Amino acid sequence: MTTIMFLLLSCKNDDNKISENVDPDPYNVEIGPYDVDVRWTSFGIPHILADDFGSMGYGLGYAFARDHYCLLIDQVIRTQGERARYFGPDYIDSDFGWKALGVIEQAERGWFELPDEIQDTLVGYAAGYNRFRADNPDGLAEWCRDASYLRDLNHIDLLAYYNALSLKASGENFVNNIAQAVPPSWPNRPAAPEMNSLDWVFNPEFGSNGWVLGKDKTENGRGMLLSNTHFPYRGERMWHEAHVTIPGELNVYGASLMGVPVINMGFNEHIAWTHTVSTNPRFVVYTLPLVDGDPTTYIYDGEEEEMTVHNFSIEVLQSDGTTVTEKRDLYRSRYGWMINAPSFGWPDTVGFTVRDINRNNIGVAGTWLEMNRADSLESFQSAISQNMGIPWVHTLATDANGTVWYADAARTPHFTPEGEEYFINNELQNNPFTGIFYGYGVLAVSGDNPIFELDKSHPDGIVPFSEVPKQTREDYLLNANDNHWLSNHLEPLTGYSFVFGDEDSPRTPRTRMNLRHAIDDGGEDGLFSLEELQQTALSGRASLAEDLREAVVERCTDVGVFEFEHEDVEYSVDLTEGCLALSNWDGTTTLTARGAHVWRELLGAGVFDFDDLRDRGELYGDSFNPQNPIYTPIQLSDPPESRADPILVSLGLALHRLKEAEVAPDALLGDIQFQMKDGVKIPIMGHSEYTGGMSIAEYSGGNASLHPKEERAEVLNGTSNLTVDGYQINYGNSWMMTVNFTDNGPRAQAIMSYSQSSNPDSPYFEDQSQLYANSEFRDILFTESEIAADPNLETLNLTLD
Repeated sequence: MTTIMFLLLSCKNDDNKISENVDPDPYNVEIGPYDVDVRWTSFGIPHILADDFGSMGYGLGYAFARDHYCLLIDQVIRTQGERARYFGPDYIDSDFGWKALGVIEQAERGWFELPDEIQDTLVGYAAGYNRFRADNPDGLAEWCRDASYLRDLNHIDLLAYYNALSLKASGENFVNNIAQAVPPSWPNRPAAPEMNSLDWVFNPEFGSNGWVLGKDKTENGRGMLLSNTHFPYRGERMWHEAHVTIPGELNVYGASLMGVPVINMGFNEHIAWTHTVSTNPRFVVYTLPLVDGDPTTYIYDGEEEEMTVHNFSIEVLQSDGTTVTEKRDLYRSRYGWMINAPSFGWPDTVGFTVRDINRNNIGVAGTWLEMNRADSLESFQSAISQNMGIPWVHTLATDANGTVWYADAARTPHFTPEGEEYFINNELQNNPFTGIFYGYGVLAVSGDNPIFELDKSHPDGIVPFSEVPKQTREDYLLNANDNHWLSNHLEPLTGYSFVFGDEDSPRTPRTRMNLRHAIDDGGEDGLFSLEELQQTALSGRASLAEDLREAVVERCTDVGVFEFEHEDVEYSVDLTEGCLALSNWDGTTTLTARGAHVWRELLGAGVFDFDDLRDRGELYGDSFNPQNPIYTPIQLSDPPESRADPILVSLGLALHRLKEAEVAPDALLGDIQFQMKDGVKIPIMGHSEYTGGMSIAEYSGGNASLHPKEERAEVLNGTSNLTVDGYQINYGNSWMMTVNFTDNGPRAQAIMSYSQSSNPDSPYFEDQSQLYANSEFRDILFTESEIAADPNLETLNLTLD
């Protein structure tokens, strides 16, 4: 056996490196020996068969690189603060912010805290990823094939990237705010960002529907699962599907985020699970009263404390091809980094600082590895409770016997009982910043008051597993990105900390639709088969249409030409054809639906806001009732007496914009809604988020990857995503999986709307996209006999001595 010592080759600036002479050295690891079989079946799904974790990681890293090599190296460069070195000054703030977050230093310090299996897996994964490029230099996607930043990755690069993934709902969103945090009176201070820059907290650009059905809701009396993720179709938040097997140790199938060497959502012989994004806070903003005349000193518990100053350096590419070193001082309080706060910046009298509870979440990989290995619902729960590494998602699981479980066990700030009481009874009323930020879903408190120090019953200041919302049943549990309260309509969860969100409060239209499906669907017996669950997921039904469409049609019938004013513009629109299209519409957003786009434009016309979709206002005429949360509100609002009817105004605006786009009101949805795959239009079904359907079809410009985006036509309505070319979709239903445990093991089917590979040269770049256009699920091959029988089986044995 040959021993290879893996040494750090890239330069590191001394100012940025916290520990220079670490003993033992986390970079000194043994690579190999490895021996792994990678078997690709239809649609490019890799099945990894190995005898040890290092070999498993080696095969999985190679298989991932074949599909998405460029996406991972791009993100490693970004999260290590090196983009300006290769792409110039546009990335200076991003680089300084990521340097401050220190994901590399955390990985170096945390390496020896990892279980041996995780260490072996990461070392192997990096080696396999690197081998793919060495063996296939022309096998990379064209957009990065000759990029100057290409280099081999190592295990610390990977661990650092996983640290960065943990910050998706916290530190990542403050990268520029940290970099721009300059004390008042200093020259060249950047302006404060707009307050609406916090919208990502309240309405993040990712979500999901997750269902687990127990023995009382399935035809065969065993567990069933629906995993229905809503993520972007391009960039770093795509999914990669895989099956990994180490006989006697591990046999798990599912999908993972880019570059992750464990299965994030999937199943084994005993357990199936999924996740949905949780919007509960993963950080706390602390407001700090500053000492008069000294803006880098603040008051804590009546005493003065100085901020610490940290110098960071980055390399910046110049127009002549050379690089220059730029340095910047950034400031920390006792809680964390100072920020250039939205709307407020860094004033003379108050500073804003962020405590990130996912910082240095070294348990994230170990949490999922133990979930992958779980052989019972109890051991699955123990994997979460012992590691507490879940960063920002709800979890839903079912076992083979048909018991279902839900928890919001993601890391959440834990205030003491005294701190919670003070926040509710005093802070919200007396700290003006608290109320402003709270309106955007951000938790802000007075940093000078020690009552808001986090409870250290868990050393990281997070809510311990014993106090998180969780529930076990035998019928159903689901989540659609609302909080814990209504995971089952028969047993709402109540009595939890305010940090987990409001209870007895209106649900989003999509949550209401999920609950209606769970209660009403499943055939005449109300019990689901796998096929019935898939039909539910892709039915195209939506709660707002079911509640209000008929009443809207009644309101617009015989109106004819309608004259109105909106935002100081006068309109005259004949409502006849649009009203007729809504009348004839079947209420779904399948490809054969006619009129669905009129409804999308009506609700997204700019007349209704988020609250109108959930409670009494311009759209609904009745109020939410917590005793009937699924079917309230449900009635159309009455027309106002003193101004134009907002329903008719919205319909008029909808028809005006559709006319601009040259889209007929009765057009087929399949003719005007599509995803683009290397210039090819592929029809796609689904709703806008605000219409209240399960199947989401949106456009998102919000990924951080350099992965080239498809060109998009001129946008006519940013809310509905209407362009002069119809609706171009690149976000929504992404990876979908259904699992049913049977007497012969798990039976599963899946579909990936954007296909397995991001490389246009791959045969697996658009094959599943065509399946999704037809709402077709494909069989998941899980047993050795199923894999061997696949007519498109491709096998590669990879070894490293």
